[in-house]
Amino acid sequence: MKEQIKHYEATGKLLTHPHVLCSKCQNKTTMFGTNLEGRIKRFGSLSALLEGFECRSCRPKQNKPQSERAPRKNKGLSKQSKTAELLRNLPKMEFSERRRISLIDEPEFAAEVTATSCVRPDIFLDSGRSCDFCSLYQVCKAPCRNVSKQGWQMAVA
Repeated sequence: MKEQIKHYEATGKLLTHPHVLCSKCQNKTTMFGTNLEGRIKRFGSLSALLEGFECRSCRPKQNKPQSERAPRKNKGLSKQSKTAELLRNLPKMEFSERRRISLIDEPEFAAEVTATSCVRPDIFLDSGRSCDFCSLYQVCKAPCRNVSKQGWQMAVA
């Protein structure tokens, strides 16, 4: 103990730096710098700290009245339960049989389908915004329907 005090006065550190040993169970507790200085002030002297320090597990638990927890507020449904609720309330889908539709064979249906947009934008854009290589050109009523000069010459020839 005298060695600890002598070493602390000379260096400002304990021999067991950065730990202080518990007086009951000899467990190490980290204590250095301002924390150590504050503990020395609280205990009165370094010798009192080294003799009477008890770690958390050795200190008697004080009978503090436990505060009651406030009841939880109901924040509504969680995201998962909202999703599950939505899925439960969806109407059941009734799928009809698949059938092949040929727009070339049904010009009235093709005119209805292509009245507002192009059915084959891949061909339209790959051909430089023209319908030169589109097989639906005869039945198409799309507003962007267009044939280039070269395509027109091929169609006439």
